[in-house]
Amino acid sequence: MTTNEMITELTDNVKHLQRDVEYLYSKLDKAYEDRIMLRAENERLKKSVKYVETTDEEECLACSA
Repeated sequence: MTTNEMITELTDNVKHLQRDVEYLYSKLDKAYEDRIMLRAENERLKKSVKYVETTDEEECLACSA
């Protein structure tokens, strides 16, 4: 294998790796965006839940556990 063939092969490999890296970064960005959206939705749902006051009997049962 000549030097020029080796250089060409390495150049092709680098191009393929660059495409792979770009693809993986796009997937990672999408995953981060999805995570941010899910966290925001989770916080929104937590705030919308109304806390129910427990009765004295329920508190006593919880204390005795």
